[in-house]
Amino acid sequence: MKKVLSLSLALLVLFSCFGAMAEKQESFPETVEFSYLTQMWEPFSAENNLVSEYEKAMNVKMDVEWAPVDNYSTRVLTSLAGDLPDAIMLRNVSDVATLVDQGAVVPLTDLLNEYCPNLMRFISEEDLAYLYNVGDGEIYVIPAVTDIPNINTWTVRQDWLDNLGMEMPTDWEGWKNLLRAFRDQDANGNGDPKDEIPYAGELWPFLYSYGIFASSTNNGISASTTDSLFCVDENGNYTLIFEHGKYRDYLTEMVEMYKEGLIDPEFATREETEKRKVMNSNSCGLAFTQAEQVQLSTDSLRSGGVESATWVGIAPVPGPDGVQALFARSKFGFYTVLTTGAEEKGKVIDILKFFNWMYSDEGIMLNNYGVEGVTYNMVDGKPVMLDNVRESFNTYRGCGMNFQPISSLWTVDAYVQVLTNGTPYEELPETRKLFYDAFYLNDPYFVTSAPILQTEAYIENANTLLAEAAQLQAQCIAGLITIDEFYSRYESLKASGLQDVIDQGTAAYAQMMNE
Repeated sequence: MKKVLSLSLALLVLFSCFGAMAEKQESFPETVEFSYLTQMWEPFSAENNLVSEYEKAMNVKMDVEWAPVDNYSTRVLTSLAGDLPDAIMLRNVSDVATLVDQGAVVPLTDLLNEYCPNLMRFISEEDLAYLYNVGDGEIYVIPAVTDIPNINTWTVRQDWLDNLGMEMPTDWEGWKNLLRAFRDQDANGNGDPKDEIPYAGELWPFLYSYGIFASSTNNGISASTTDSLFCVDENGNYTLIFEHGKYRDYLTEMVEMYKEGLIDPEFATREETEKRKVMNSNSCGLAFTQAEQVQLSTDSLRSGGVESATWVGIAPVPGPDGVQALFARSKFGFYTVLTTGAEEKGKVIDILKFFNWMYSDEGIMLNNYGVEGVTYNMVDGKPVMLDNVRESFNTYRGCGMNFQPISSLWTVDAYVQVLTNGTPYEELPETRKLFYDAFYLNDPYFVTSAPILQTEAYIENANTLLAEAAQLQAQCIAGLITIDEFYSRYESLKASGLQDVIDQGTAAYAQMMNE
Protein backbone atom coordinates (compact mmCIF):
# COMPACT_ATOMS: atom_id res chain seq x y z
CA MET A 1 0.00 0.00 0.00
CA LYS A 2 2.70 2.49 0.96
CA LYS A 3 4.56 1.58 -2.21
CA VAL A 4 1.67 2.66 -4.40
CA LEU A 5 0.97 5.81 -2.42
CA SER A 6 4.61 6.79 -2.75
CA LEU A 7 4.31 6.26 -6.48
CA SER A 8 1.22 8.45 -6.61
CA LEU A 9 3.05 11.31 -4.91
CA ALA A 10 5.90 10.98 -7.39
CA LEU A 11 3.45 11.07 -10.26
CA LEU A 12 1.89 14.26 -8.99
CA VAL A 13 5.29 15.90 -9.01
CA LEU A 14 6.38 14.59 -12.40
CA PHE A 15 3.15 14.51 -14.34
CA SER A 16 0.36 16.97 -13.67
CA CYS A 17 -2.67 15.10 -14.97
CA PHE A 18 -3.50 16.12 -18.53
CA GLY A 19 -0.85 18.82 -18.33
CA ALA A 20 2.50 17.14 -18.99
CA MET A 21 4.01 17.21 -22.44
CA ALA A 22 4.23 13.93 -24.30
CA GLU A 23 7.61 12.32 -24.67
CA LYS A 24 8.79 11.32 -28.12
CA GLN A 25 9.04 7.54 -28.29
CA GLU A 26 11.42 6.46 -31.04
CA SER A 27 10.68 3.34 -33.05
CA PHE A 28 12.79 0.26 -32.39
CA PRO A 29 15.99 -0.03 -34.45
CA GLU A 30 15.30 -3.75 -34.90
CA THR A 31 11.86 -5.33 -35.18
CA VAL A 32 10.34 -6.26 -31.82
CA GLU A 33 7.88 -9.15 -31.84
CA PHE A 34 5.35 -9.90 -29.13
CA SER A 35 2.15 -11.91 -28.80
CA TYR A 36 -1.13 -10.46 -27.61
CA LEU A 37 -4.30 -12.28 -26.52
CA THR A 38 -7.37 -10.09 -26.74
CA GLN A 39 -11.06 -10.42 -27.44
CA MET A 40 -13.01 -9.31 -30.47
CA TRP A 41 -16.59 -8.05 -30.53
CA GLU A 42 -18.75 -5.97 -32.84
CA PRO A 43 -18.31 -3.37 -34.23
CA PHE A 44 -14.56 -3.97 -34.05
CA SER A 45 -12.86 -6.11 -36.67
CA ALA A 46 -9.77 -8.29 -36.85
CA GLU A 47 -9.38 -7.14 -40.46
CA ASN A 48 -10.26 -3.43 -40.30
CA ASN A 49 -8.06 -1.94 -37.60
CA LEU A 50 -4.89 0.06 -37.22
CA VAL A 51 -2.55 -2.70 -36.05
CA SER A 52 -0.53 -2.52 -39.27
CA GLU A 53 -0.09 1.21 -38.67
CA TYR A 54 1.14 0.52 -35.12
CA GLU A 55 3.59 -2.02 -36.49
CA LYS A 56 4.88 0.39 -39.13
CA ALA A 57 5.22 3.34 -36.76
CA MET A 58 7.12 1.44 -34.06
CA ASN A 59 8.79 -1.34 -36.07
CA VAL A 60 6.97 -4.07 -34.18
CA LYS A 61 5.34 -7.33 -35.20
CA MET A 62 2.24 -8.12 -33.16
CA ASP A 63 1.11 -11.74 -33.12
CA VAL A 64 -2.50 -11.14 -32.09
CA GLU A 65 -5.03 -13.81 -31.16
CA TRP A 66 -8.51 -12.37 -31.61
CA ALA A 67 -10.56 -14.55 -29.25
CA PRO A 68 -14.38 -14.42 -29.21
CA VAL A 69 -16.06 -12.59 -26.34
CA ASP A 70 -18.03 -15.70 -25.40
CA ASN A 71 -16.05 -17.75 -22.87
CA TYR A 72 -13.13 -15.33 -23.09
CA SER A 73 -12.36 -15.78 -19.39
CA THR A 74 -11.98 -19.50 -20.04
CA ARG A 75 -9.61 -18.78 -22.92
CA VAL A 76 -7.50 -16.59 -20.63
CA LEU A 77 -7.33 -19.34 -18.03
CA THR A 78 -6.37 -21.98 -20.59
CA SER A 79 -3.48 -19.76 -21.69
CA LEU A 80 -1.98 -20.26 -18.23
CA ALA A 81 -1.55 -23.96 -18.94
CA GLY A 82 0.34 -23.50 -22.21
CA ASP A 83 2.69 -20.96 -23.73
CA LEU A 84 1.75 -17.69 -22.12
CA PRO A 85 1.14 -14.84 -24.56
CA ASP A 86 3.33 -11.83 -23.83
CA ALA A 87 0.34 -9.56 -23.23
CA ILE A 88 -3.31 -10.23 -22.38
CA MET A 89 -6.20 -7.81 -22.58
CA LEU A 90 -8.75 -8.07 -19.74
CA ARG A 91 -12.12 -6.38 -19.89
CA ASN A 92 -12.27 -5.64 -16.17
CA VAL A 93 -9.58 -4.82 -13.62
CA SER A 94 -11.20 -7.32 -11.26
CA ASP A 95 -10.15 -10.09 -13.67
CA VAL A 96 -6.52 -9.37 -12.81
CA ALA A 97 -6.97 -11.03 -9.42
CA THR A 98 -6.94 -14.56 -10.79
CA LEU A 99 -3.80 -13.96 -12.84
CA VAL A 100 -2.05 -12.39 -9.85
CA ASP A 101 -3.01 -15.36 -7.73
CA GLN A 102 -1.57 -17.69 -10.40
CA GLY A 103 1.68 -15.71 -10.56
CA ALA A 104 1.13 -15.20 -14.29
CA VAL A 105 1.47 -11.42 -14.58
CA VAL A 106 4.29 -8.96 -13.99
CA PRO A 107 3.96 -6.03 -11.57
CA LEU A 108 4.55 -2.76 -13.43
CA THR A 109 4.63 -0.30 -10.54
CA ASP A 110 8.34 0.50 -10.75
CA LEU A 111 8.40 0.39 -14.57
CA LEU A 112 5.50 2.59 -15.66
CA ASN A 113 7.07 5.81 -14.48
CA GLU A 114 10.30 5.14 -16.35
CA TYR A 115 9.13 3.40 -19.51
CA CYS A 116 5.52 4.55 -19.97
CA PRO A 117 5.42 8.23 -18.89
CA ASN A 118 3.05 9.15 -21.72
CA LEU A 119 0.41 6.95 -20.13
CA MET A 120 1.15 8.12 -16.60
CA ARG A 121 0.51 11.79 -17.44
CA PHE A 122 -3.18 10.85 -17.66
CA ILE A 123 -3.28 9.23 -14.21
CA SER A 124 -3.87 11.26 -11.06
CA GLU A 125 -3.42 10.27 -7.42
CA GLU A 126 -7.16 9.65 -7.07
CA ASP A 127 -7.11 7.38 -10.11
CA LEU A 128 -4.65 4.94 -8.60
CA ALA A 129 -7.25 3.34 -6.34
CA TYR A 130 -8.86 1.98 -9.50
CA LEU A 131 -5.62 0.46 -10.79
CA TYR A 132 -3.55 -1.06 -8.04
CA ASN A 133 -3.77 -4.37 -6.28
CA VAL A 134 -4.19 -3.58 -2.60
CA GLY A 135 -2.93 -6.98 -1.52
CA ASP A 136 0.65 -6.35 -2.57
CA GLY A 137 0.63 -2.65 -3.45
CA GLU A 138 1.44 -3.25 -7.10
CA ILE A 139 -0.01 -2.02 -10.38
CA TYR A 140 -0.31 -4.77 -12.99
CA VAL A 141 -2.30 -3.05 -15.72
CA ILE A 142 -1.94 -0.77 -18.71
CA PRO A 143 -5.44 0.68 -18.93
CA ALA A 144 -7.31 2.15 -21.84
CA VAL A 145 -8.16 5.74 -20.92
CA THR A 146 -11.47 7.42 -21.72
CA ASP A 147 -12.06 10.60 -19.75
CA ILE A 148 -15.65 11.01 -20.96
CA PRO A 149 -18.04 10.49 -18.02
CA ASN A 150 -21.21 11.01 -20.05
CA ILE A 151 -22.03 7.68 -21.59
CA ASN A 152 -24.77 5.82 -19.71
CA THR A 153 -28.39 6.80 -19.29
CA TRP A 154 -31.78 5.55 -18.31
CA THR A 155 -33.99 5.43 -21.39
CA VAL A 156 -37.69 4.89 -21.99
CA ARG A 157 -40.02 4.37 -24.95
CA GLN A 158 -41.67 7.77 -25.32
CA ASP A 159 -44.08 6.39 -27.92
CA TRP A 160 -45.28 3.80 -25.41
CA LEU A 161 -46.11 6.58 -22.97
CA ASP A 162 -47.95 8.35 -25.76
CA ASN A 163 -49.83 5.16 -26.69
CA LEU A 164 -51.02 4.88 -23.09
CA GLY A 165 -51.77 8.59 -22.67
CA MET A 166 -49.36 8.79 -19.71
CA GLU A 167 -46.92 11.49 -18.62
CA MET A 168 -43.29 10.94 -17.71
CA PRO A 169 -43.24 9.85 -14.03
CA THR A 170 -41.55 12.05 -11.45
CA ASP A 171 -41.31 9.70 -8.45
CA TRP A 172 -40.78 6.04 -7.59
CA GLU A 173 -44.44 5.08 -7.34
CA GLY A 174 -45.12 6.84 -10.62
CA TRP A 175 -42.46 4.74 -12.32
CA LYS A 176 -43.85 1.54 -10.85
CA ASN A 177 -47.31 2.49 -12.11
CA LEU A 178 -45.88 3.13 -15.56
CA LEU A 179 -44.19 -0.29 -15.54
CA ARG A 180 -47.51 -1.84 -14.58
CA ALA A 181 -49.13 -0.09 -17.53
CA PHE A 182 -46.38 -1.38 -19.83
CA ARG A 183 -47.09 -4.86 -18.47
CA ASP A 184 -50.87 -4.80 -18.82
CA GLN A 185 -52.02 -2.37 -21.50
CA ASP A 186 -50.40 -3.55 -24.76
CA ALA A 187 -48.02 -0.61 -24.79
CA ASN A 188 -46.40 -1.70 -28.06
CA GLY A 189 -49.80 -1.85 -29.75
CA ASN A 190 -49.38 -5.25 -31.39
CA GLY A 191 -52.58 -6.72 -29.93
CA ASP A 192 -50.79 -8.94 -27.41
CA PRO A 193 -50.88 -7.46 -23.87
CA LYS A 194 -48.53 -10.14 -22.54
CA ASP A 195 -45.38 -9.76 -24.65
CA GLU A 196 -43.92 -6.59 -23.10
CA ILE A 197 -40.97 -6.58 -20.70
CA PRO A 198 -41.52 -3.42 -18.64
CA TYR A 199 -37.85 -3.10 -17.60
CA ALA A 200 -35.12 -5.07 -19.39
CA GLY A 201 -31.61 -5.77 -18.19
CA GLU A 202 -29.58 -6.10 -15.03
CA LEU A 203 -30.88 -4.65 -11.77
CA TRP A 204 -27.80 -3.04 -10.24
CA PRO A 205 -28.64 0.41 -11.74
CA PHE A 206 -31.55 0.51 -9.29
CA LEU A 207 -29.01 0.42 -6.45
CA TYR A 208 -28.19 4.03 -7.29
CA SER A 209 -31.86 4.95 -6.83
CA TYR A 210 -31.39 3.83 -3.22
CA GLY A 211 -28.21 5.83 -2.70
CA ILE A 212 -26.06 2.69 -2.93
CA PHE A 213 -23.29 3.80 -5.27
CA ALA A 214 -22.02 0.39 -6.22
CA SER A 215 -18.66 -0.37 -7.76
CA SER A 216 -18.35 -0.63 -11.51
CA THR A 217 -15.61 -1.46 -13.97
CA ASN A 218 -15.07 -0.47 -17.58
CA ASN A 219 -18.26 1.41 -18.51
CA GLY A 220 -20.52 -0.50 -16.21
CA ILE A 221 -22.21 -2.23 -19.07
CA SER A 222 -22.09 -6.02 -19.26
CA ALA A 223 -20.34 -6.15 -15.90
CA SER A 224 -19.52 -9.47 -14.34
CA THR A 225 -21.62 -10.70 -11.43
CA THR A 226 -19.13 -9.49 -8.82
CA ASP A 227 -18.33 -6.08 -10.30
CA SER A 228 -21.20 -4.23 -8.60
CA LEU A 229 -20.90 -5.66 -5.08
CA PHE A 230 -18.83 -2.96 -3.34
CA CYS A 231 -19.81 0.47 -2.12
CA VAL A 232 -19.01 3.18 0.39
CA ASP A 233 -21.84 3.08 2.89
CA GLU A 234 -23.74 5.91 4.54
CA ASN A 235 -21.05 6.10 7.26
CA GLY A 236 -18.18 6.43 4.79
CA ASN A 237 -16.98 2.85 5.20
CA TYR A 238 -15.92 0.77 2.22
CA THR A 239 -17.88 -2.46 2.31
CA LEU A 240 -20.15 -4.81 0.38
CA ILE A 241 -23.49 -3.48 -0.83
CA PHE A 242 -25.24 -6.03 1.40
CA GLU A 243 -23.97 -4.09 4.44
CA HIS A 244 -25.42 -0.76 3.30
CA GLY A 245 -28.27 0.54 5.44
CA LYS A 246 -30.58 0.78 2.42
CA TYR A 247 -29.77 -2.58 0.91
CA ARG A 248 -32.58 -4.55 2.56
CA ASP A 249 -35.07 -1.96 1.31
CA TYR A 250 -33.64 -2.32 -2.19
CA LEU A 251 -33.73 -6.12 -2.05
CA THR A 252 -37.30 -6.16 -0.73
CA GLU A 253 -38.46 -3.90 -3.53
CA MET A 254 -36.69 -5.88 -6.24
CA VAL A 255 -38.31 -9.08 -4.92
CA GLU A 256 -41.75 -7.45 -5.12
CA MET A 257 -41.15 -5.97 -8.56
CA TYR A 258 -39.98 -9.32 -9.89
CA LYS A 259 -43.04 -11.00 -8.40
CA GLU A 260 -45.24 -8.42 -10.11
CA GLY A 261 -43.55 -8.99 -13.46
CA LEU A 262 -42.23 -5.43 -13.67
CA ILE A 263 -38.60 -6.32 -14.18
CA ASP A 264 -36.79 -8.58 -16.59
CA PRO A 265 -37.33 -12.29 -15.87
CA GLU A 266 -33.79 -12.76 -17.27
CA PHE A 267 -32.21 -9.95 -15.24
CA ALA A 268 -29.39 -12.19 -14.02
CA THR A 269 -28.19 -13.12 -17.49
CA ARG A 270 -29.40 -10.50 -19.97
CA GLU A 271 -26.30 -8.37 -20.44
CA GLU A 272 -25.84 -5.50 -22.86
CA THR A 273 -25.71 -7.27 -26.22
CA GLU A 274 -28.89 -9.25 -25.56
CA LYS A 275 -30.58 -6.24 -23.95
CA ARG A 276 -29.98 -4.21 -27.11
CA LYS A 277 -31.67 -6.93 -29.14
CA VAL A 278 -34.71 -6.66 -26.88
CA MET A 279 -34.70 -2.87 -27.21
CA ASN A 280 -34.64 -3.31 -30.98
CA SER A 281 -37.47 -5.84 -30.95
CA ASN A 282 -40.27 -3.56 -29.71
CA SER A 283 -40.70 -5.56 -26.52
CA CYS A 284 -39.32 -3.48 -23.62
CA GLY A 285 -40.19 -0.04 -22.30
CA LEU A 286 -37.45 0.95 -19.84
CA ALA A 287 -33.74 0.17 -19.88
CA PHE A 288 -30.38 1.38 -18.61
CA THR A 289 -27.85 1.53 -21.42
CA GLN A 290 -25.42 3.72 -23.32
CA ALA A 291 -26.69 7.05 -24.62
CA GLU A 292 -25.99 6.11 -28.24
CA GLN A 293 -28.43 3.23 -27.97
CA VAL A 294 -31.44 5.56 -27.96
CA GLN A 295 -30.57 6.48 -31.53
CA LEU A 296 -29.56 2.98 -32.63
CA SER A 297 -32.68 1.30 -31.26
CA THR A 298 -35.00 4.04 -32.50
CA ASP A 299 -33.51 3.77 -35.99
CA SER A 300 -33.69 -0.04 -35.87
CA LEU A 301 -37.34 -0.08 -34.83
CA ARG A 302 -38.36 2.51 -37.39
CA SER A 303 -36.56 0.72 -40.20
CA GLY A 304 -38.39 -2.44 -39.09
CA GLY A 305 -41.78 -0.79 -39.51
CA VAL A 306 -42.49 0.71 -36.08
CA GLU A 307 -42.65 4.22 -37.50
CA SER A 308 -43.48 6.01 -34.23
CA ALA A 309 -40.82 4.23 -32.15
CA THR A 310 -38.86 6.68 -30.01
CA TRP A 311 -36.39 5.81 -27.29
CA VAL A 312 -35.48 8.88 -25.22
CA GLY A 313 -32.87 9.42 -22.53
CA ILE A 314 -34.26 10.41 -19.16
CA ALA A 315 -32.95 11.59 -15.81
CA PRO A 316 -32.20 8.73 -13.40
CA VAL A 317 -35.22 6.94 -12.00
CA PRO A 318 -35.72 8.44 -8.51
CA GLY A 319 -35.80 6.01 -5.61
CA PRO A 320 -38.41 5.94 -2.83
CA ASP A 321 -36.48 8.69 -1.01
CA GLY A 322 -36.06 10.75 -4.17
CA VAL A 323 -32.41 9.85 -4.80
CA GLN A 324 -31.41 10.35 -8.44
CA ALA A 325 -27.92 9.28 -9.41
CA LEU A 326 -25.92 7.25 -11.88
CA PHE A 327 -22.25 6.47 -12.09
CA ALA A 328 -19.87 8.39 -14.29
CA ARG A 329 -18.22 6.28 -16.93
CA SER A 330 -15.05 4.73 -15.59
CA LYS A 331 -11.98 6.56 -16.77
CA PHE A 332 -10.19 3.26 -17.28
CA GLY A 333 -11.10 0.02 -18.97
CA PHE A 334 -9.89 -2.81 -21.22
CA TYR A 335 -6.74 -3.50 -19.23
CA THR A 336 -3.57 -4.97 -20.71
CA VAL A 337 -1.35 -7.08 -18.46
CA LEU A 338 2.15 -8.31 -19.26
CA THR A 339 2.88 -11.89 -18.41
CA THR A 340 5.75 -13.77 -16.84
CA GLY A 341 6.19 -15.26 -20.31
CA ALA A 342 7.15 -11.81 -21.60
CA GLU A 343 9.41 -11.37 -18.60
CA GLU A 344 11.22 -14.65 -19.28
CA LYS A 345 11.80 -13.56 -22.89
CA GLY A 346 13.04 -10.12 -21.85
CA LYS A 347 10.21 -8.32 -23.65
CA VAL A 348 8.53 -6.37 -20.83
CA ILE A 349 10.40 -3.09 -21.31
CA ASP A 350 9.99 -3.14 -25.09
CA ILE A 351 6.24 -3.73 -24.76
CA LEU A 352 6.00 -0.85 -22.29
CA LYS A 353 7.85 1.37 -24.77
CA PHE A 354 5.34 0.34 -27.42
CA PHE A 355 2.48 1.43 -25.17
CA ASN A 356 4.38 4.61 -24.32
CA TRP A 357 4.12 5.36 -28.05
CA MET A 358 0.39 4.47 -28.03
CA TYR A 359 -0.11 7.27 -25.46
CA SER A 360 2.19 9.73 -27.23
CA ASP A 361 0.75 12.57 -29.30
CA GLU A 362 1.44 10.54 -32.45
CA GLY A 363 -0.21 7.41 -31.10
CA ILE A 364 -3.22 9.31 -29.75
CA MET A 365 -3.69 11.05 -33.11
CA LEU A 366 -3.62 7.72 -34.95
CA ASN A 367 -5.98 5.92 -32.55
CA ASN A 368 -8.51 8.77 -32.56
CA TYR A 369 -8.46 9.99 -36.14
CA GLY A 370 -6.77 7.31 -38.21
CA VAL A 371 -4.64 8.09 -41.25
CA GLU A 372 -4.53 11.59 -42.71
CA GLY A 373 -6.14 11.77 -46.13
CA VAL A 374 -7.86 8.42 -45.56
CA THR A 375 -10.08 8.97 -42.53
CA TYR A 376 -9.42 12.64 -41.69
CA ASN A 377 -8.01 15.89 -43.04
CA MET A 378 -6.26 18.70 -41.25
CA VAL A 379 -8.44 21.84 -41.28
CA ASP A 380 -7.07 25.02 -39.70
CA GLY A 381 -4.51 22.94 -37.87
CA LYS A 382 -7.06 20.48 -36.41
CA PRO A 383 -7.97 16.93 -37.45
CA VAL A 384 -11.46 16.71 -38.94
CA MET A 385 -12.85 13.26 -39.70
CA LEU A 386 -14.43 12.53 -43.04
CA ASP A 387 -18.23 12.46 -43.00
CA ASN A 388 -18.48 8.76 -43.82
CA VAL A 389 -16.13 7.96 -40.92
CA ARG A 390 -17.96 9.97 -38.26
CA GLU A 391 -21.42 9.00 -39.48
CA SER A 392 -21.86 6.78 -36.42
CA PHE A 393 -19.76 5.11 -33.75
CA ASN A 394 -20.11 1.86 -35.67
CA THR A 395 -18.66 3.38 -38.85
CA TYR A 396 -15.96 5.13 -36.82
CA ARG A 397 -14.90 1.94 -35.06
CA GLY A 398 -15.31 -0.01 -38.26
CA CYS A 399 -12.49 2.12 -39.65
CA GLY A 400 -10.28 1.03 -36.76
CA MET A 401 -10.40 4.01 -34.43
CA ASN A 402 -10.93 3.77 -30.66
CA PHE A 403 -9.91 0.14 -31.07
CA GLN A 404 -10.77 -1.12 -27.60
CA PRO A 405 -9.29 -4.62 -27.98
CA ILE A 406 -5.89 -2.90 -27.54
CA SER A 407 -5.35 -0.36 -24.75
CA SER A 408 -5.21 3.24 -25.96
CA LEU A 409 -6.68 6.69 -25.22
CA TRP A 410 -9.92 8.17 -26.59
CA THR A 411 -10.21 11.96 -26.70
CA VAL A 412 -13.30 14.06 -26.03
CA ASP A 413 -12.83 15.84 -29.36
CA ALA A 414 -12.96 12.60 -31.34
CA TYR A 415 -16.04 11.47 -29.42
CA VAL A 416 -17.88 14.73 -30.05
CA GLN A 417 -16.99 14.71 -33.75
CA VAL A 418 -18.72 11.35 -34.08
CA LEU A 419 -21.59 12.36 -31.81
CA THR A 420 -22.47 15.39 -33.94
CA ASN A 421 -20.96 14.36 -37.28
CA GLY A 422 -19.65 17.92 -37.37
CA THR A 423 -23.20 19.29 -37.58
CA PRO A 424 -24.74 22.07 -35.40
CA TYR A 425 -27.35 20.71 -33.01
CA GLU A 426 -30.30 22.37 -34.72
CA GLU A 427 -29.32 20.68 -38.00
CA LEU A 428 -28.86 17.19 -36.55
CA PRO A 429 -31.23 14.45 -37.73
CA GLU A 430 -34.04 13.73 -35.28
CA THR A 431 -32.66 10.47 -33.94
CA ARG A 432 -29.13 11.88 -33.58
CA LYS A 433 -30.65 14.64 -31.42
CA LEU A 434 -32.08 11.88 -29.22
CA PHE A 435 -28.53 10.57 -28.73
CA TYR A 436 -27.11 14.04 -28.12
CA ASP A 437 -29.79 14.89 -25.54
CA ALA A 438 -29.33 11.56 -23.74
CA PHE A 439 -25.58 12.09 -23.67
CA TYR A 440 -25.71 15.49 -21.98
CA LEU A 441 -28.81 15.41 -19.78
CA ASN A 442 -27.27 13.50 -16.87
CA ASP A 443 -24.48 15.92 -15.95
CA PRO A 444 -26.15 16.88 -12.62
CA TYR A 445 -26.56 13.27 -11.53
CA PHE A 446 -23.14 11.70 -11.98
CA VAL A 447 -21.45 10.22 -8.93
CA THR A 448 -18.18 8.35 -8.61
CA SER A 449 -18.63 4.65 -8.03
CA ALA A 450 -16.59 2.78 -5.44
CA PRO A 451 -13.36 1.14 -6.61
CA ILE A 452 -12.79 -2.60 -6.47
CA LEU A 453 -9.90 -2.94 -4.05
CA GLN A 454 -7.92 -6.07 -4.79
CA THR A 455 -6.97 -7.09 -1.28
CA GLU A 456 -5.57 -10.54 -0.55
CA ALA A 457 -9.01 -11.66 0.57
CA TYR A 458 -10.59 -10.27 -2.59
CA ILE A 459 -8.11 -12.09 -4.82
CA GLU A 460 -8.77 -15.32 -2.94
CA ASN A 461 -12.56 -15.03 -2.99
CA ALA A 462 -13.54 -13.02 -6.09
CA ASN A 463 -14.50 -16.11 -8.06
CA THR A 464 -15.87 -18.11 -5.14
CA LEU A 465 -17.53 -16.44 -2.15
CA LEU A 466 -18.27 -13.17 -3.92
CA ALA A 467 -19.75 -15.03 -6.86
CA GLU A 468 -21.86 -17.09 -4.43
CA ALA A 469 -23.13 -13.89 -2.78
CA ALA A 470 -24.13 -12.51 -6.19
CA GLN A 471 -25.92 -15.77 -6.97
CA LEU A 472 -27.77 -15.67 -3.66
CA GLN A 473 -28.94 -12.16 -4.47
CA ALA A 474 -30.27 -13.29 -7.85
CA GLN A 475 -31.99 -16.32 -6.31
CA CYS A 476 -33.66 -14.16 -3.71
CA ILE A 477 -34.96 -11.62 -6.22
CA ALA A 478 -36.27 -14.45 -8.39
CA GLY A 479 -38.18 -15.85 -5.41
CA LEU A 480 -36.17 -19.05 -5.13
CA ILE A 481 -35.20 -18.23 -1.55
CA THR A 482 -36.71 -15.80 0.93
CA ILE A 483 -35.08 -12.59 2.10
CA ASP A 484 -34.44 -14.17 5.50
CA GLU A 485 -32.83 -17.19 3.81
CA PHE A 486 -30.66 -14.83 1.78
CA TYR A 487 -29.35 -13.13 4.90
CA SER A 488 -28.84 -16.44 6.69
CA ARG A 489 -26.76 -17.82 3.83
CA TYR A 490 -24.96 -14.52 3.41
CA GLU A 491 -23.91 -14.64 7.08
CA SER A 492 -22.55 -18.15 6.45
CA LEU A 493 -20.47 -16.80 3.56
CA LYS A 494 -19.14 -14.09 5.84
CA ALA A 495 -18.11 -16.69 8.36
CA SER A 496 -16.40 -18.67 5.58
CA GLY A 497 -14.16 -15.78 4.55
CA LEU A 498 -16.34 -13.04 3.11
CA GLN A 499 -15.90 -11.04 6.32
CA ASP A 500 -12.19 -10.94 5.54
CA VAL A 501 -13.01 -9.38 2.17
CA ILE A 502 -15.06 -6.72 3.96
CA ASP A 503 -12.52 -6.07 6.71
CA GLN A 504 -9.49 -5.85 4.43
CA GLY A 505 -11.34 -3.60 2.00
CA THR A 506 -12.54 -1.33 4.79
CA ALA A 507 -9.03 -1.03 6.23
CA ALA A 508 -7.39 -0.44 2.85
CA TYR A 509 -9.91 2.24 1.90
CA ALA A 510 -9.58 3.99 5.26
CA GLN A 511 -5.80 4.05 4.92
CA MET A 512 -6.08 5.31 1.39
CA MET A 513 -8.36 8.16 2.48
CA ASN A 514 -6.10 9.10 5.41
CA GLU A 515 -2.83 9.18 3.52
